[in-house]
This record gives sequence, C-alpha cells and structure tokens, in this order.
Amino acid sequence: MIVLAIVGIPSVLSMTTEIMEKLNGESYIQSSYLMGGSHFHVLKTHLKPYLKSYGLIIALQHLVNSMGLMMFLGVFGYYIGGFSIEEVRGVGIPNSYTKEWAGLIGQNVNEFVRAPWIVLAPLFSYFFIIIIINRIKKEIEVAMDVNLLSSNYRMKRVKTRNLKKENELKKTPIIKDFTLQGNQKYREY
Repeated sequence: MIVLAIVGIPSVLSMTTEIMEKLNGESYIQSSYLMGGSHFHVLKTHLKPYLKSYGLIIALQHLVNSMGLMMFLGVFGYYIGGFSIEEVRGVGIPNSYTKEWAGLIGQNVNEFVRAPWIVLAPLFSYFFIIIIINRIKKEIEVAMDVNLLSSNYRMKRVKTRNLKKENELKKTPIIKDFTLQGNQKYREY
C-alpha cells in the first residue's frame, strides 16, 4: 500500500494542478479576481464544481494506474495483504493471502508454460476490467465536453450551410443583360 501511495499521490497532484492551471486561465475566473474576489472565494464558487466533476475522472484514471501497478507488483512477488509459503510436493511456493487477481497472476506466472490457463484466466479478466474502466472514463470525458462538442457541431453546421449557399450561388445562371433574350434558358417562353 505504501508503494501505491508513493506512486499515486504525485500523479493525482499533477493532474489536479493541470486542471487548476487550465481553469485559472478562463475569463470568468480572471474577472472574479479583477473584481476583488479572494483565492478562497474563487476556489469555493468557481473551481469547486469543476473539481467535483473532474474528481471522478481522476479517480478512475488512478484506479487504472493502480491496477496495472498491482499486477506488476504481483509478478515480482509483492502481494496485497502479504503472502505465505505453502509446500506443494516439497517445494515452497509463495501464496497470496487475499487471492486477488494480481496475486494469482504473480504466483502462477512460472506455471505459464505447463498450464497457461491458470495465468490467462485472471490475466484476461484483469485486462477486461481495465478496458471497461477506461471506456467508462472516456465516456465521462465525452459527456463533460458536451459544450465543446456542441460548439464544434454548431461551427460545422454553419460552415456546411455557408458552403451550400455558395454552391447554390454557383449553380444559378448569371443573366448578362436584363432581358429574356440574353439567357438561353428563357428563350423557349
């Protein structure tokens, strides 16, 4: 757990400071400072709602990182909750107390050649959970950027509308003189 804390705290702090720096550049926060708002006021009223919503993304990202780290620690013989030595046919084998997937992968990695299903079942399950958590995180990020996406959508819609108008203007015949005789299209009448 100490290793997870040592690795996890700096990553969470760096992500939080990135978000804070990005939000401090926004115009409404700068306006709040210019109107005399204190740092506590800006943090409480403007930054707290964003940090609440970004907190879930940070937590999910940290969960994925921690799961990957736990798997690698399990491969190197460091198990969550400790280990005990059990004798199997006279050979001492380290065994995870908690029987979590990372520990099962780590304790059976040497058995991969003889019985690969012992390692592949928890390994595929572990990767499947990591993929699911990553998909959840991506969907939350997309949902949070709804304003950006809608403004981009609006800009694309305006551009397509302008292109359609330009194409229609190109298709309409240009009448050189203002009589019906000058235009081939209207001579039939």
